[in-house]
Amino acid sequence: MSPEFESLYHRHALASYEKQLRLADLIGTRSWSFSMEDGSLTFKEEGEVPGTDAPIVFAAQLLGTVADDESTWLWSWANEVWQIPVALTQDARLLRDCGAAPEWTTSKFAINVDNADEHRVAMTSCGLLAADAFYRGPYAGGTVFLLLRDDRLRLPEPAGPRIVHTITQAISMGALANHRAAIMAYFIDRGLQPHADGENAIVGTLTDRALRAVFDSQDRLTGLSGRVGP
Repeated sequence: MSPEFESLYHRHALASYEKQLRLADLIGTRSWSFSMEDGSLTFKEEGEVPGTDAPIVFAAQLLGTVADDESTWLWSWANEVWQIPVALTQDARLLRDCGAAPEWTTSKFAINVDNADEHRVAMTSCGLLAADAFYRGPYAGGTVFLLLRDDRLRLPEPAGPRIVHTITQAISMGALANHRAAIMAYFIDRGLQPHADGENAIVGTLTDRALRAVFDSQDRLTGLSGRVGP
């Protein structure tokens, strides 16, 4: 992946990760289906019958697909096989036209699935377009990535435990190379007004507490703590 992409990824990774946690909270273990006709993404319980919980439906944009046998990403605007309605490729086209990194202007490119590049592309796309989440839908032979915007997915006001959980879980999954850059961007996105605290720490401020992140010489997180009060 290009240096431009890596910079953008770290700019948006943690905020997008929190959005994914919010989506997971909402849909749980429901099964999914997607309609190419109207762009609706539907989640419902297995064996759901009339009179039980209603399905959860989102309007979705089709970002791209990943082919299992090739380990490649193909943007929706370049997919000539699926006959995707142009209306469902608008977000992917916006990314292409902005040209923020070579990956968005290249119709098909190789990815490292062991590095979860397909998730990283979707997370960065979600951040760049200020979407509320993305969904990864597996199918026989590949995976489709869909971008969602819906009031039900909007993040709540930032809270210390949720911020800490997002950071620590993302790092534990090996999703970040530069912890300092990602956490600084995340604090800014969530309105924590971060500032440097010496050479090796940054502090973000919530309504009732401050969060302090400490880093080593390689910008890896070594400590994350909070204190109540100013």
